[in-house]
Amino acid sequence: ATLFLLGFTLSQFAEEAKVFGKKRVLLLLSVAMGALGVCLTLTRSAWLGGAITVAIAFGRVKKSWGAIALLIMATMTATGLYSESTFNQRLSSDVSVNGQSIEIRQELWDANWRMFQDFPYLGIGPDQNIKKLDSYYEEAKFKYHVIDRAHSNALELLSSRGIFVAIFYAIFSGYFLWIAYWLSIRQSAGSLAAGVGAGSLLAQIYFHILGLVDSNFFDQEVKNVVVWVWALTAAAYGRSQKRETA
Repeated sequence: ATLFLLGFTLSQFAEEAKVFGKKRVLLLLSVAMGALGVCLTLTRSAWLGGAITVAIAFGRVKKSWGAIALLIMATMTATGLYSESTFNQRLSSDVSVNGQSIEIRQELWDANWRMFQDFPYLGIGPDQNIKKLDSYYEEAKFKYHVIDRAHSNALELLSSRGIFVAIFYAIFSGYFLWIAYWLSIRQSAGSLAAGVGAGSLLAQIYFHILGLVDSNFFDQEVKNVVVWVWALTAAAYGRSQKRETA
């Protein structure tokens, strides 16, 4: 949600956009302060995904802004690591290597991949990939036996629903990334639609980056936000198409 607002705000800095006028900077600062609060709760994959997405956000407005954003984030990270603060404690815990956490995730990935190999077309069944983890752990003689989701949207779908659903999800996600990008570069669609497209694009990029190492689509709160972003993007795209053909 924060990155959606950031993308929407930055789109108004385009030369054609006249929506916010002098208040644009204040809005950008407000989003930045909100983002700082969110950052203090992030885990390591979310830190990396956020950094990549923020750099893309500013770089799409001006390349120099993207470079400056990267420099600022690098400076903040370096400063945070060597300062006595809450930010330092949070950042240090996120960037430190936790061997056990990595091994647990590797076991989850391995077990879910084995399920997909056993049931490639229709999957083992919704939530059955969780219920039957123990039997796959025993068969492979894994160490930790942690019962959890696959920690990857792709693997979660492949193991529980099969290849056909996973392909549909990839096409569906790609379509909404494309229409969000289309909206973000079409100033003829209006600054509001362009803002929705830019915000949606950043939110989706962030969502899919995290989805590489987490089953975030299967978290109900995250899913609700993603579906809302998709619906808003579809509505803005449909309105823009009607406007262009009118």
